[in-house]
Amino acid sequence: MRKTTFYKARHLPEPVEEYWPADSDALANLLTDEPGEVGRVIFGGGQHIRPQLVAGRPFEAIRTDNCHRILHLDRESGLVTVEAGIRWGDLREKLREDGYSLRNYRPYPDAASIGGLLAKHSPSEPYWLVGDIREGCVALSAVSPKLGEYRYLEAPRKAAGPDLRHLFMGGEGVLGTILDVTLSVQKPLPARQLVWAAPTAGDAVGYLRALSACDIRPNWCYWKRSAAEFYAIIHAPTRLLDAMVDRIENGLLTVDSGADFQLPEIKGDEEARDFRQELEWDMPEQRSRRAAPRTLALTYSMANLGPALDALSEATEVEIMDFSNHAATAYVAFKDVETSRAFLASEQARLALDARPIIAPLDPKPSPILWPEWSEALKDEFDPKRRLTMGPQ
Repeated sequence: MRKTTFYKARHLPEPVEEYWPADSDALANLLTDEPGEVGRVIFGGGQHIRPQLVAGRPFEAIRTDNCHRILHLDRESGLVTVEAGIRWGDLREKLREDGYSLRNYRPYPDAASIGGLLAKHSPSEPYWLVGDIREGCVALSAVSPKLGEYRYLEAPRKAAGPDLRHLFMGGEGVLGTILDVTLSVQKPLPARQLVWAAPTAGDAVGYLRALSACDIRPNWCYWKRSAAEFYAIIHAPTRLLDAMVDRIENGLLTVDSGADFQLPEIKGDEEARDFRQELEWDMPEQRSRRAAPRTLALTYSMANLGPALDALSEATEVEIMDFSNHAATAYVAFKDVETSRAFLASEQARLALDARPIIAPLDPKPSPILWPEWSEALKDEFDPKRRLTMGPQ
């Protein structure tokens, strides 16, 4: 029952067998042993996996739930090393007990594993100033079936060997799996939550540009169409934070934003923390969310973001989580699956840098994926016997 519920809730095919390694060493052994007739797929929280890369083939599942230890916390450098199976929400709470915080990152789903967040497909480049976990990953170790274990050290860089992190970060488990991760963490800094009335995505983009023009960089931002509000959360030492708030309250943002620019409602640290926790419980990118089958992830340049989203009259909800100075990904829910798929085939979708469903329909007889030669060459180098089911076979 437990196995069926996990995969069904995430709209995933069921494996023929499950393995539950006790730690990262046992996880590595499951990828480097002699291959059987069926390949394997790595599952953390299962929130971001794309089963279409399995292409309907039978597979065995490796569940990383037990690989959840904190291996080391370097208080002097502000670095924490964890096994990749630890959940985002669990790591946040354990760090809080030790006086550290993940609030320098944008919100991520509580149920997602750290390894899964790093390995998931992302259409945009990482940006540290907007809280992207990929830029906060200063070191990792991984394993591939042929090459065995790989480790990239945090320092000194010249002694760390070649930087192959990005073959595993964003690699979706095609070439191997992440075993442990070293993240930059901080002592908790006070926060202010700026809230503007923003009925349209264009309004939200305008407020973000106004902040940027005055050299005020939010740690992360959020906009939701039904709430008609744009949220910008800023963490900084108290004196610096107060100075930024004074600039906003004194109307300095109006210089670059036009005469109709409104001052935001400014909320304190506790409100910012509670708001973040609500989001992390119910993130729009999760496969287990009720609206996931009819939701698309649409990435736009900042120039096209406002006009493109405001023209989506068929959307029942729009949420934006990961604003940057260059692009943002919007999670757009439609009234039904058919309407969302019709949008993907429309001219409107061509404005997006990347457009994909959160959950693609599982075809019992999927068409073969035409992989580029470079991806097949990498697969042959890292996994020639196809121990891993994801990717070219």
